[in-house]
Amino acid sequence: MGQALPKPGLRPYLAADVPMMAAIFVAAIEGLTGDDYNEAQQEAWASAAEDEEEFGKKLAGQLTLIATIQN
Repeated sequence: MGQALPKPGLRPYLAADVPMMAAIFVAAIEGLTGDDYNEAQQEAWASAAEDEEEFGKKLAGQLTLIATIQN
């Protein structure tokens, strides 16, 4: 059998998380939506993370939890 994966922890979103969250957001769109959306649609969607200040405000304005593994 394979090795057990560490259990993720959850913590509240912090403003310092914006750059990483923006990168994850864009990577998820680019990597996971190609079968359903064309490039122009993906770019339009990913553009929501270009202005990190506004993106951070969006994340702060709702329940945003960060999953962590081994901190």
